[in-house]
Amino acid sequence: GIPKLVSLNSSHLVKKDKYTYFFNLANHLGWENIKSSSPKELKGNLPIFSNNFAEFATNMGNVSHTAIQLAFFLGCNPVYLIGCDHSMADLIGEFEPGHVKITKENLPVFEKYHFTQNYYKFGDEIGVPFIELENQAYKSCNEFFNAAGRELLNAGIDSRVPFIPKVNFDSLF
Repeated sequence: GIPKLVSLNSSHLVKKDKYTYFFNLANHLGWENIKSSSPKELKGNLPIFSNNFAEFATNMGNVSHTAIQLAFFLGCNPVYLIGCDHSMADLIGEFEPGHVKITKENLPVFEKYHFTQNYYKFGDEIGVPFIELENQAYKSCNEFFNAAGRELLNAGIDSRVPFIPKVNFDSLF
């Protein structure tokens, strides 16, 4: 079977088997309670990087932040971000940050910024990022790697992830 790593707060969504592993995702953002004015209040008060994945991991609204913490905990060096384009930030001009329900009217907008079509269904709720917080998290990730003498590198094609040094994807292979 294929190993699955699932946050405890999403455990009700998967069928547990011997290949399912759960972790504690600190849902400190409380997405459902954040309003568009909140990031200024929250900035500087959040644990935005956990160097002990066995204890907890954080999520600044993007699964890549959690994956970077896992790679750090596992001792990976270097770590390359691939396929993380940061294009959902473009939704800021279309919607307020927070949760938005997918409707017939707004589906084409979300599909324009997602890496694949037919991903969302009517009624789905997705998070429009608090881009300032996501960028703060990327900066923190890079700082943790640098402080440990390790490398976190952005090898994404057309990636706009800030604060993480860019490398050419083709040079890796």
